[in-house]
Amino acid sequence: MPLVFAGMDMAPSLRKIWLDAFPEDGPEDVDFFFSHALNSESCAAWVQDGQLVSMVFLLPGELAFSNGRKLDLKYIYAAATLTEFRGRGIFGNLLTGVHELMRGRGVDACFLRPAQPSLFNYYPRFGYKPYFYNTTQSIETGRNFEVSGGGRDISLDASAESPQKIADLRNRLLKDHSVWVKWPEGLLDLAVLQAQRFGGTAIPHEKGFAICEKDGDKVWIREWLCRPGYEAALGRAVAERFKVSGFELRRPARPEDINSHVFGMIKPLNNGADNLIDEYKDRLPYMGPAFD
Repeated sequence: MPLVFAGMDMAPSLRKIWLDAFPEDGPEDVDFFFSHALNSESCAAWVQDGQLVSMVFLLPGELAFSNGRKLDLKYIYAAATLTEFRGRGIFGNLLTGVHELMRGRGVDACFLRPAQPSLFNYYPRFGYKPYFYNTTQSIETGRNFEVSGGGRDISLDASAESPQKIADLRNRLLKDHSVWVKWPEGLLDLAVLQAQRFGGTAIPHEKGFAICEKDGDKVWIREWLCRPGYEAALGRAVAERFKVSGFELRRPARPEDINSHVFGMIKPLNNGADNLIDEYKDRLPYMGPAFD
């Protein structure tokens, strides 16, 4: 069968595909990800002419709803095909095969973050539809972070930086959101470790959480979650940690936002999931870290 699951024994072939598709990454970046995420069930690949030519990672998640219901998810990540094998429908066959396998295993839906805006027009042919929303803000150093309510103070909790405590904190901060992706603690830990590799960190406290990644004289805040009224305090904590010229942050979209945008897509794999996903489509579903 052309579709196989690739483990660490196939890492050299997977690395070749990755570096061909994502030349901005280096071998050390790929190996770091593999060391935390590659196992016998996490990467589906396509064999053509006796070699691995296409791949996609399947990372676990859960779609949590405010009514207490949940769906089992797989995150489609690092989808790539060797340049010389593109344009033959190989990745489409791989993705379709993944959908069939995951449906058979009881997975409710697959979701993804298109790597390029043009791919929002590519994935609908496989049943994906826009679903997750973010709001992005640019903030210059010296300006206060926008707040709703007063500027209450916070106390940072360094002990909250363990993977389990970060996952618990994130879940508490999102529990009132209508629909959101609940990531396992191992993948949240990966998001934090990725940030740390680039001079960043996670900044947790009892009312908020930020995953910060340094990029030259700016900081990308890959995830910003905060209780109303504490945004300025979390902003001060981030600004004190990073002496840079400005920040770019991503946070859950709110109904009043004028600059929210589609961030990710979802494909239901059964009728029950389709109905539940559709019921909440207008409630600004939130994905969180995309490992981009």
